[in-house]
Amino acid sequence: MNFKKKKFKIIINILFILYLLGLTFFIMFNIFNNGNGSGNDSIWYFGGVFLFSFLLAILMNSPFIAIFIAVKAGTKHFGEDAKKQELPTDENIKYFREILKNVSPAVISYIDDYKFDYYNDIAATILSLKLKKKLSITDNEIIIMNDNTDNLTISEIFVFDTIKNGKLDEAKLISQLPAIISHEAELRGLVEKRKFMLGNLIKRVIGLSLTWIVLLLSFINLINFLSNPVNKEIVEASIIYIIPIILIITPLIFLFSYFILSYIITYIVKNLTQRFIRTKVGNELNTKIGGLKNFLDDFTSLDQKQIEHIKQWDEFLIYSVIFKQNKQIVEDVWSILKKKK
Repeated sequence: MNFKKKKFKIIINILFILYLLGLTFFIMFNIFNNGNGSGNDSIWYFGGVFLFSFLLAILMNSPFIAIFIAVKAGTKHFGEDAKKQELPTDENIKYFREILKNVSPAVISYIDDYKFDYYNDIAATILSLKLKKKLSITDNEIIIMNDNTDNLTISEIFVFDTIKNGKLDEAKLISQLPAIISHEAELRGLVEKRKFMLGNLIKRVIGLSLTWIVLLLSFINLINFLSNPVNKEIVEASIIYIIPIILIITPLIFLFSYFILSYIITYIVKNLTQRFIRTKVGNELNTKIGGLKNFLDDFTSLDQKQIEHIKQWDEFLIYSVIFKQNKQIVEDVWSILKKKK
């Protein structure tokens, strides 16, 4: 999975660079086409026009570049702040072979990455309900067998109650289940509400803002210097140095303007949307989850098992669905659910 993500990022970066180069050559073509390059065929002139065109292309896309960088930075710093607040655990488990008792599939998935993976988590929960003999799964439908919910977790009860005539109330699940999962994890003492580290945000924004102010003042002073008739001779003698400075400072001013705004928005949004962090107990469980993933990856072939194999593999087959190792069961469960629509 990580390899696929890295490969995707590399492809995106290559495509963006090709886009910038294409825009650069388009600008160069217009410059030469307008006659600005006539009479001067030197390699230095061509290189200067290329550099100017490339900087102009970057300037034209500076809002998008700045927003991308700011979002990445804001997300990274948010993650660093979250890690600082999480209570560490001394455990270091490479392989974990035991069943995680009394922890629902959806909560295991949430503790793993703080995310609600709709299709996998629902499929794993339905598989868990089958293991607990609350329902049966045939090739064509899901049938309720026992409506007693005494041995079910909060999220399992919620999913169970949304099954009517073999189909799910998806709108209800999508809108309410994520909050129920995080609430269940909080009640179990696995997560707690995170503190908004306003001080860290203020320090970073001040640093970015001071950099932006220095750039802006430098640009204003440079323009004033250039426009002063007294400095005409100096300007003419040093124009070859002044132009690159202007070309560098101008996009940086735009970049930092968007950067600061995007950084603030990203940091605040992430704080509002990811409101919980793991407790020490949650970290201990997450360590076991990591070891369980390694165990299933290295010592089992659960990715090839079917729904009926739940009798032999119990919770371990459910874990393979949670960790996206068994995609076939997810497809089979949802195929049955879709048939009822």
